[in-house]
Amino acid sequence: MRFRNYDELTQHIKAKAKRVPFAVVRANEAHTMEAVVQSCRDGLIEPHFIGGSAEIKAMLQGYDLNPSDFEIIDQDDPTLAAQAAVDLVHNGTVKGIMKGKLETGQLMKVLLKSDNKLRTSSVVCAMSLMEVPHYHKLVAGSDPALCIYPTLEDKAAILRNAVTALTNIGIDTPKVAILTAVETPNPKMPETMDAVELKRMNREGEITGCLVDGPLSYDLCMDPEAAKIKGLDSEVAGDPDLIIYPNLVVGNAVSKALVLSAGAVGSSIILGTAVPVVLPSRSASAESIRLLSVHQNTQESFLSFSFNRSAFSLFRFRWFFSQVKQGKQIGPRDFQQKHIAQQCQRQMTIHKVNAEQVLDFCQTVKQSVLMDRQKPDALSVILSRHQVCL
Repeated sequence: MRFRNYDELTQHIKAKAKRVPFAVVRANEAHTMEAVVQSCRDGLIEPHFIGGSAEIKAMLQGYDLNPSDFEIIDQDDPTLAAQAAVDLVHNGTVKGIMKGKLETGQLMKVLLKSDNKLRTSSVVCAMSLMEVPHYHKLVAGSDPALCIYPTLEDKAAILRNAVTALTNIGIDTPKVAILTAVETPNPKMPETMDAVELKRMNREGEITGCLVDGPLSYDLCMDPEAAKIKGLDSEVAGDPDLIIYPNLVVGNAVSKALVLSAGAVGSSIILGTAVPVVLPSRSASAESIRLLSVHQNTQESFLSFSFNRSAFSLFRFRWFFSQVKQGKQIGPRDFQQKHIAQQCQRQMTIHKVNAEQVLDFCQTVKQSVLMDRQKPDALSVILSRHQVCL
């Protein structure tokens, strides 16, 4: 099975998934709370909140939810909040952890403490799952966040972890591309020799459950025409389900470039731990973040966690217009919002509307707005879908 986009994945998840208890570490952060609440309403998760209780309660009340319906642990210190999540895992209360308002390094330092016994693989790594415009299906990448300069043995472990995760969500025999700068092995470029070795390990049965090819340059990974032009005979080129990055610098840059410059949608999970750990990205696409969690050590095929595109998209649009209305400036930390802002400004000029009109409009249709990420002018899509002429 292959998923063309997050919509298809979400439908697959909703058809099979049970409500999964998740610990949300330092949940008192607007983007995190927006998505958690929507996923809870969709019946996908049972959130257990850790953080500043007063702020969390106020945020829940803002969504017309009763704080007494949820477990809220009042612990706002990042390290102690992360440890509280681990304790909930060990006592069986939750089956997954989600990062809120703390740094990834702070969370991972606690999770990987030997006393916490959450490591299940020789290599703990991150995997992103991306919906990339003009690519025909979801594509995963590993490792964009944790392993700085993985050795050949590390790359083999990363590959196995990611293949297990993709298999668990229903992607059978994933096609794996080993990314390098060139497609020709070169001893002066060690990553190309690693690619040759990983391909050999796959062919000889040391790495199973997938089809590996490499070395492959980025154009050969993502563009089937490039393979034809270069005369490359490969079942993987132009059609990978998973890309293995040569190092963290490349993985991190590719992931962020796809999101910030190409309009991709995605987020990351941690693999190689006893329970799924979700890492939402605040700089990810404003149109949608849906996070997938995989539990490697249970009979359940997967655990899942979905952010609703409509609510999250609308949240960001309303955020921008409220800033405009109040005369506030957009700061450097809000780069992605600024990207959406530029789309909105263009459409406001075309449709001759002002920020206040759009705020009112968004409020009116907030239960039904659905963005179409295949079209560049998001506000135009909203207006046309709801047959509104302002």
